[in-house]
Amino acid sequence: MTKQEYIRQVTKQLQCARARKKEIQRQLDSHIEIALSEGRQLEEILAEMGDPQALAREFNENMEESGKKRAARGKILPLAAGIVLLAAALAGGWLYWAMPKGRDIHSSKIFDAGQVQSAAEEMILLFSQEDYDSLENYMSEELREVLEKTPLETLRPVVGDDWGSFCNFGNIYMAEISQKGKSYAVVQMNASYDNVSVGFTLTFGEGMQLVGFYFK
Repeated sequence: MTKQEYIRQVTKQLQCARARKKEIQRQLDSHIEIALSEGRQLEEILAEMGDPQALAREFNENMEESGKKRAARGKILPLAAGIVLLAAALAGGWLYWAMPKGRDIHSSKIFDAGQVQSAAEEMILLFSQEDYDSLENYMSEELREVLEKTPLETLRPVVGDDWGSFCNFGNIYMAEISQKGKSYAVVQMNASYDNVSVGFTLTFGEGMQLVGFYFK
Protein backbone atom coordinates (compact mmCIF):
# COMPACT_ATOMS: atom_id res chain seq x y z
CA MET A 1 0.00 0.00 0.00
CA THR A 2 1.30 3.45 -0.86
CA LYS A 3 1.37 6.38 1.55
CA GLN A 4 -1.32 8.17 -0.45
CA GLU A 5 -3.62 5.13 -0.45
CA TYR A 6 -3.22 4.65 3.30
CA ILE A 7 -4.06 8.30 4.02
CA ARG A 8 -6.99 8.14 1.60
CA GLN A 9 -8.44 5.09 3.37
CA VAL A 10 -8.15 6.82 6.74
CA THR A 11 -9.74 10.10 5.67
CA LYS A 12 -12.55 8.33 3.80
CA GLN A 13 -13.76 6.97 7.16
CA LEU A 14 -13.49 10.26 9.07
CA GLN A 15 -16.73 11.77 10.35
CA CYS A 16 -15.83 15.44 10.45
CA ALA A 17 -15.81 18.62 8.41
CA ARG A 18 -13.77 18.87 5.22
CA ALA A 19 -11.30 21.31 6.79
CA ARG A 20 -10.61 18.91 9.68
CA LYS A 21 -10.10 16.04 7.23
CA LYS A 22 -7.50 18.06 5.35
CA GLU A 23 -5.78 18.90 8.63
CA ILE A 24 -5.59 15.22 9.59
CA GLN A 25 -4.31 14.36 6.10
CA ARG A 26 -1.46 16.83 6.57
CA GLN A 27 -0.69 15.41 10.02
CA LEU A 28 -0.53 11.84 8.75
CA ASP A 29 1.60 12.82 5.78
CA SER A 30 4.01 14.73 8.05
CA HIS A 31 4.33 11.81 10.45
CA ILE A 32 5.08 9.34 7.66
CA GLU A 33 7.59 11.65 6.00
CA ILE A 34 9.45 12.17 9.30
CA ALA A 35 9.68 8.41 9.80
CA LEU A 36 10.85 7.89 6.21
CA SER A 37 13.54 10.55 6.65
CA GLU A 38 14.90 8.49 9.54
CA GLY A 39 15.56 5.59 7.17
CA ARG A 40 12.56 3.44 8.08
CA GLN A 41 10.61 1.43 5.50
CA LEU A 42 7.11 2.50 4.52
CA GLU A 43 5.69 -0.97 5.21
CA GLU A 44 7.05 -0.84 8.77
CA ILE A 45 5.66 2.65 9.37
CA LEU A 46 2.17 1.78 8.12
CA ALA A 47 2.12 -1.45 10.09
CA GLU A 48 3.00 0.47 13.25
CA MET A 49 0.24 3.01 12.59
CA GLY A 50 -2.22 0.17 12.27
CA ASP A 51 -5.24 -0.63 10.13
CA PRO A 52 -6.57 2.52 8.36
CA GLN A 53 -10.14 1.84 9.48
CA ALA A 54 -9.04 1.36 13.09
CA LEU A 55 -7.02 4.57 13.02
CA ALA A 56 -9.96 6.49 11.55
CA ARG A 57 -12.18 5.06 14.28
CA GLU A 58 -9.75 6.37 16.89
CA PHE A 59 -9.79 9.83 15.33
CA ASN A 60 -13.60 9.79 15.27
CA GLU A 61 -13.83 8.67 18.88
CA ASN A 62 -11.46 11.40 20.04
CA MET A 63 -13.28 14.08 18.06
CA GLU A 64 -16.62 12.87 19.40
CA GLU A 65 -15.24 12.87 22.93
CA SER A 66 -13.92 16.40 22.43
CA GLY A 67 -17.34 17.54 21.24
CA LYS A 68 -19.04 16.00 24.27
CA LYS A 69 -16.63 17.76 26.58
CA ARG A 70 -17.42 21.13 25.03
CA ALA A 71 -21.14 20.44 25.31
CA ALA A 72 -20.93 19.30 28.92
CA ARG A 73 -19.15 22.22 30.54
CA GLY A 74 -19.46 22.14 34.30
CA LYS A 75 -19.79 18.35 34.46
CA ILE A 76 -17.15 15.84 35.49
CA LEU A 77 -16.20 14.78 31.95
CA PRO A 78 -14.47 18.00 30.87
CA LEU A 79 -12.91 18.21 34.30
CA ALA A 80 -11.51 14.72 33.79
CA ALA A 81 -10.10 15.73 30.44
CA GLY A 82 -8.54 18.82 31.95
CA ILE A 83 -6.58 17.01 34.60
CA VAL A 84 -5.31 14.22 32.45
CA LEU A 85 -4.18 16.26 29.50
CA LEU A 86 -0.72 17.19 30.66
CA ALA A 87 0.63 20.10 32.52
CA ALA A 88 2.59 20.87 29.37
CA ALA A 89 -0.41 20.73 27.02
CA LEU A 90 0.74 17.68 25.02
CA ALA A 91 -1.00 14.26 24.89
CA GLY A 92 -4.59 13.45 24.22
CA GLY A 93 -5.47 11.02 21.46
CA TRP A 94 -5.06 12.42 17.93
CA LEU A 95 -3.18 15.51 19.16
CA TYR A 96 0.09 13.59 18.75
CA TRP A 97 -0.28 13.66 14.98
CA ALA A 98 -0.37 17.46 14.99
CA MET A 99 3.10 17.71 16.45
CA PRO A 100 5.60 18.37 13.63
CA LYS A 101 8.61 17.36 15.74
CA GLY A 102 7.47 13.86 16.59
CA ARG A 103 9.78 10.89 16.08
CA ASP A 104 9.82 7.20 16.81
CA ILE A 105 10.97 6.57 20.38
CA HIS A 106 13.57 4.05 19.20
CA SER A 107 15.43 6.89 17.48
CA SER A 108 15.50 9.03 20.62
CA LYS A 109 18.80 10.11 22.14
CA ILE A 110 17.02 10.99 25.40
CA PHE A 111 14.61 8.14 26.14
CA ASP A 112 15.13 4.40 26.22
CA ALA A 113 12.14 2.65 24.61
CA GLY A 114 12.25 -0.31 26.99
CA GLN A 115 12.40 1.91 30.05
CA VAL A 116 9.52 4.04 28.79
CA GLN A 117 7.32 1.02 28.12
CA SER A 118 8.10 -0.52 31.52
CA ALA A 119 7.35 2.77 33.28
CA ALA A 120 4.05 3.15 31.43
CA GLU A 121 2.99 -0.39 32.32
CA GLU A 122 3.91 0.19 35.96
CA MET A 123 1.89 3.44 36.10
CA ILE A 124 -1.16 1.77 34.58
CA LEU A 125 -0.92 -1.19 36.96
CA LEU A 126 -0.70 1.14 39.96
CA PHE A 127 -3.78 2.95 38.71
CA SER A 128 -5.55 -0.38 38.09
CA GLN A 129 -4.80 -1.42 41.68
CA GLU A 130 -6.09 1.96 42.89
CA ASP A 131 -2.69 2.62 44.49
CA TYR A 132 -2.94 6.36 43.88
CA ASP A 133 -0.40 7.32 46.52
CA SER A 134 2.35 5.28 44.86
CA LEU A 135 1.34 6.60 41.45
CA GLU A 136 1.53 10.17 42.72
CA ASN A 137 5.18 9.64 43.72
CA TYR A 138 6.07 9.39 40.03
CA MET A 139 4.21 12.55 39.02
CA SER A 140 5.63 15.97 38.35
CA GLU A 141 4.82 18.70 40.83
CA GLU A 142 2.57 20.41 38.30
CA LEU A 143 0.49 17.30 37.71
CA ARG A 144 0.18 16.65 41.44
CA GLU A 145 -1.10 20.18 41.96
CA VAL A 146 -3.79 19.65 39.33
CA LEU A 147 -4.82 16.35 40.90
CA GLU A 148 -5.25 17.97 44.30
CA LYS A 149 -8.40 19.57 42.91
CA THR A 150 -9.71 16.44 41.21
CA PRO A 151 -8.27 13.17 42.57
CA LEU A 152 -7.81 10.30 40.13
CA GLU A 153 -10.22 8.05 42.01
CA THR A 154 -13.09 10.40 41.17
CA LEU A 155 -12.44 9.98 37.45
CA ARG A 156 -12.74 6.21 37.02
CA PRO A 157 -16.58 6.37 36.71
CA VAL A 158 -16.11 8.43 33.53
CA VAL A 159 -15.20 5.13 31.83
CA GLY A 160 -17.38 2.83 33.92
CA ASP A 161 -18.46 2.10 37.48
CA ASP A 162 -17.04 -1.43 37.59
CA TRP A 163 -13.93 -2.08 35.51
CA GLY A 164 -13.24 -5.46 37.02
CA SER A 165 -9.74 -6.89 37.39
CA PHE A 166 -6.87 -6.06 35.06
CA CYS A 167 -6.37 -8.70 32.36
CA ASN A 168 -3.63 -7.69 29.95
CA PHE A 169 -2.02 -4.96 27.88
CA GLY A 170 -2.87 -4.52 24.22
CA ASN A 171 -1.40 -2.43 21.45
CA ILE A 172 1.24 0.15 22.32
CA TYR A 173 2.54 3.15 20.39
CA MET A 174 5.42 5.29 21.65
CA ALA A 175 6.91 8.51 20.33
CA GLU A 176 9.23 11.31 21.35
CA ILE A 177 7.70 14.77 21.11
CA SER A 178 9.72 17.99 21.18
CA GLN A 179 8.06 21.26 22.10
CA LYS A 180 9.53 24.59 23.12
CA GLY A 181 12.99 23.13 23.64
CA LYS A 182 11.77 20.24 25.82
CA SER A 183 11.33 16.58 24.97
CA TYR A 184 8.62 14.21 26.12
CA ALA A 185 7.96 10.50 25.71
CA VAL A 186 4.32 9.85 24.81
CA VAL A 187 2.87 6.36 25.23
CA GLN A 188 -0.50 5.22 23.94
CA MET A 189 -1.47 1.83 25.32
CA ASN A 190 -4.63 -0.24 25.57
CA ALA A 191 -5.44 -2.21 28.73
CA SER A 192 -8.17 -4.84 29.07
CA TYR A 193 -10.18 -5.40 32.24
CA ASP A 194 -12.95 -7.84 33.03
CA ASN A 195 -15.68 -5.40 32.03
CA VAL A 196 -14.06 -2.63 29.99
CA SER A 197 -11.21 -1.86 27.61
CA VAL A 198 -9.38 1.38 28.40
CA GLY A 199 -7.05 3.45 26.25
CA PHE A 200 -4.30 5.24 28.15
CA THR A 201 -2.03 8.07 27.03
CA LEU A 202 0.89 8.74 29.37
CA THR A 203 3.52 11.43 28.94
CA PHE A 204 6.93 11.44 30.61
CA GLY A 205 9.35 14.33 30.94
CA GLU A 206 13.08 14.02 30.33
CA GLY A 207 13.63 12.87 33.92
CA MET A 208 10.94 10.17 33.45
CA GLN A 209 8.52 12.01 35.70
CA LEU A 210 4.88 11.51 34.77
CA VAL A 211 3.63 14.84 33.42
CA GLY A 212 0.49 13.64 31.64
CA PHE A 213 -2.08 10.94 32.37
CA TYR A 214 -5.12 10.43 30.15
CA PHE A 215 -7.58 7.57 29.83
CA LYS A 216 -10.82 6.94 28.01
